[in-house]
Amino acid sequence: MRLPRTRSNLNYIPVGIVILATYYLCFDYALGIHYRDYLPEILLGKSRYYAIGFILGVLGANVQMSIHLARECNNMVLQPDNHFEPVLFEFFGYIMKAIWGGLAALIFILALQYGFLAILETSADPMKIESMIVICFVVGLNALNILKRLAVILKKAEN
Repeated sequence: MRLPRTRSNLNYIPVGIVILATYYLCFDYALGIHYRDYLPEILLGKSRYYAIGFILGVLGANVQMSIHLARECNNMVLQPDNHFEPVLFEFFGYIMKAIWGGLAALIFILALQYGFLAILETSADPMKIESMIVICFVVGLNALNILKRLAVILKKAEN
């Protein structure tokens, strides 16, 4: 009995579906929470603000993953001999990176609001939603780079 092949270029199909579904859900929920009052019984007070921040961090990470997928597909076409075929469960990595982008955006916004990054925000006024949207999106775009830099900062703080 022969096992099915686990590596194939067809495994990019679920990745593409995940990316498209994430785009749809991010735009729908970010706009729906802010303008159409989605989930009013769950998202009360500031939790609406943080939910939008999380969703925009996921959206930023999703843009980064789209760029990565485009590069992988380009390598698949231009250099088929040097291309590493994805495994069947590749899309789980894309889902985890999207979630990390949202969590990184939340952590960054909380650090800004509570003064851990006071050097960046000098005003005593609460952060406006427009600036929060931009910050969360950019943090989602750079979620993995932020994690690497925080690890370096923590190593320096220990020494």
